[in-house]
Amino acid sequence: MNYEAKDFMETADQDTLKMIARARKLTRDYYFSDYNDIQKRREILEEL
Repeated sequence: MNYEAKDFMETADQDTLKMIARARKLTRDYYFSDYNDIQKRREILEEL
């Protein structure tokens, strides 16, 4: 199947892309956080 430019719609403006990048960073921070650091992990989840 061949696609053309008209087949796609721009769905991610700059604000949305910034939110996505922030969510990815927070997810990574949560993943690498100390399991016993409950306060830090909760702060990350609340921001997400």
